[in-house]
Amino acid sequence: MRIDNRIILILIVAFTLLLFPVAAFTAGPLRIVLGFLYVIFFPGYTFLSALFPKQGVLSNIERIALSFGLSITMVAIIGFALNFTPWGIRLNPILVSIAAIILVCSIIGFVRQQLLPGQLRFSIVLKINGSGWKELSRFQKWMSAASLIVFIAVLGYAVYSAVSLPPGQNPSEFYILNSDGKAENYPVQIKAGEPFSINAVVVNHESQSTDYKIRIIDAGMVISEIDTSSLNRGGKWEETVSIILKASGQNQKIEFYLYKDGEKEPYFKEPLYLYIDVIK
Repeated sequence: MRIDNRIILILIVAFTLLLFPVAAFTAGPLRIVLGFLYVIFFPGYTFLSALFPKQGVLSNIERIALSFGLSITMVAIIGFALNFTPWGIRLNPILVSIAAIILVCSIIGFVRQQLLPGQLRFSIVLKINGSGWKELSRFQKWMSAASLIVFIAVLGYAVYSAVSLPPGQNPSEFYILNSDGKAENYPVQIKAGEPFSINAVVVNHESQSTDYKIRIIDAGMVISEIDTSSLNRGGKWEETVSIILKASGQNQKIEFYLYKDGEKEPYFKEPLYLYIDVIK
């Protein structure tokens, strides 16, 4: 059975248009399972289709194995590049960037294959019998086995992540950004008694509306408490928090705890934290 790669690229674009809103606007098992496919395979596969549109340049096994590795590398580069943009490393900019790469590479790959004679266009040949395995070299067999192991491991982790949390108990998000809204260049030195700002962000992934409280602690003492008020399911709260440290000292650890619905125990066992030098 022979499947034209142009058809595969069209299907990937269709799935991307479907997966983007699923990954961006939903939570739970569907988002986790489909998100893995969107992140760890599509970018690399479409990039290889644009780069090597001819049949025979890469074997099916090599193409699949490289698709996993390239996808992970490309997503890491996207995150690194976004860190230097006004959008920062956030879910929606990352999803948009990945979708753009998939779409651009799919179009380039489709056009390049369209311009080739039919017999030179890359296509995937599926063999039901075992003769294809016998024809593979030792290296290709190792590549095939490694690809299968990676796929099973990733799929297993996705399934485990999807079912390990009961419905409606997916962890809410809690993170801090600098005053420019980026996950970098946090304050490292301030003057005692002078305020500095941090952006605190909470996203509700519970099954219902939830009240949150942020407690900021310095040297075991609560120096500030902020209430988010009630957040609807899927709602996001973001606010600039002004913090004043009165006691001078080197490498002071400032901890940020999140509490839910008036509970006494923190939502996360480990707090967010910053180390700051406070000078006179």
